[in-house]
Parts: sequence; structure tokens; C-alpha cells
Amino acid sequence: MGAILSGVVNGLNTGNSLVLQNNGADDLMLTANGNFSFTTALPSGSSYNVTVLNQPDSQYCTVNHAHGTIGNIAVDDIEVNCVNLSLQLSDTQLDFGNLFVGNSSNQTVTVSNNSIGTITINQLLEPQQPFVLTGGSCSALPVVLSAGQSCTLLIDFHPQHAGSYNGELQIISNGGSAATITLNGSAEIHVVPTLNIFGMLLLALAVLGIMLFQQRYQAS
Repeated sequence: MGAILSGVVNGLNTGNSLVLQNNGADDLMLTANGNFSFTTALPSGSSYNVTVLNQPDSQYCTVNHAHGTIGNIAVDDIEVNCVNLSLQLSDTQLDFGNLFVGNSSNQTVTVSNNSIGTITINQLLEPQQPFVLTGGSCSALPVVLSAGQSCTLLIDFHPQHAGSYNGELQIISNGGSAATITLNGSAEIHVVPTLNIFGMLLLALAVLGIMLFQQRYQAS
């Protein structure tokens, strides 16, 4: 006499699917939340071990009550729980302020995986000049972040012309929609003050007055 393995799946997003296995075989595809059953009956006394072969897009599923030994009754307490994968950013908007043309400023963003599954960053859509992605541990693709891990992005603002600038950097991964960093900054020309003839005359008179004052002070 054998028993059928069955259980319930929760949290699977609409349109997603996952594949379960028992003891590395007997593949079972699930496309919706609710009850499921494997098709192969297992003999009494045999062991079972239910695992996830293929994870759903942008999600990570775990199996509770996944293994045990078959008795003479059906096993119906297997529970599959799926959660969304997502990246967290230390900043979603960087403001570089106002710089003089030719100067530069850089800022760092930390990208973290606070999910329970692994997230792979496979593409960075870099901003246009004068914003430049100059480094960080996230920049050498692909980057695999296990649960709790993080990496960094170093972004530089180096304007060559006066004006206001806006841009964005997008992080593409298996963690759902793209994570976006908005970039803002402005630049102005550094004007060096110059003297006209009147100003030069005033400067000369001021220097002459200082010299006369020093001569009188030394003579007294």
C-alpha cells in the first residue's frame, strides 16, 4: 500500500510557475496557488524529499514539511511558500548640487538583497554624461547577491558646460522590475573678477595710501 504526496502552494504571483520534485524526480509544475498532488504513489516505509527544481520569475519559494517517511496514510501537509525578490537601495535619488564647470563630485549607493533568495544583477543601464558610473563592487557583471549580501555603485558628476542636468541609472536583475536611481545636478561657470580702468585707478590709490602710511609710521 502506498501514499500520495500532496500539499498547498501560497504566494505564487499570477502568471508565474514553479516546478517541484520528489527525491530528484517526479517533476510537478504548479501554475497557481492552492492544493497540489504528486502523481506517483510511494510505498510504505520509503522516504520522500520535496524540493523546488525551477523557481518562479522574480520570486523565491521554500518548502515546509518537505521530507519524511511514508506510512500507510497520505502525506498532505507539504507547504510551499513563495515571496517576491527585490533589491533595496540606500538612496533612490542623488543630488550633486551646484558645481563649477570642470569640477567633479561622486556619491556611492549601496544595493542590498534583503530577500530570502538569491538575486543576480545582470545589466546596468548607465546614465548619460555628465553622470558617469565609475566603479563599485556592483559594476563587474554579473553580480550574484545571496540573501543579506550587498554591493556598491560609485557615480560621478563631472559637468563640462553650465546648465542643469538630470539622469538615471537602472539596475536590471531577476528581482522584479528595474531598480532606478535618479540623478540631479547643475553647473555654472566660475567667473574671475577683472578690473576696468577705474578699478585699477582705485587700486593704485589704495596701494599708494598704504605706502604713504607706512612711511609716516616709520618716520615717527
